[in-house]
Amino acid sequence: MASRSPDEIARIIEEEMPGYTVAEQTPLAAAPVAPPDAVGPSLGALRSKYAAADATFVDVSAAASATPGDAATPGDAADDAPEDALVVVTPKGHDPYRAGPGPKAVLISGKTGRIIAHQG
Repeated sequence: MASRSPDEIARIIEEEMPGYTVAEQTPLAAAPVAPPDAVGPSLGALRSKYAAADATFVDVSAAASATPGDAATPGDAADDAPEDALVVVTPKGHDPYRAGPGPKAVLISGKTGRIIAHQG
């Protein structure tokens, strides 16, 4: 699916919510990844240890990964439409150290290009 450009999002916010601007997004610092505490045995080892000798198992992973015939495929019209965008907006002249309205989240429709939901 396509996404809207930052300029287009800013234009939509300016038209639909006068007095607000798109908030600057700061990149989040990558959180350190902790190694696992312990590694468990494989599923095959657990089956051989705990299952009855005559038990049969069905591999559902192949069935779960199969694509149904009516699913959307790449290149469909649905893929060309922009996806909905969740955007954080702040009031113009917003001072985080003063009382008053703060940042809000808005949802921009991919189909219509209009704000379909907002916080507060």
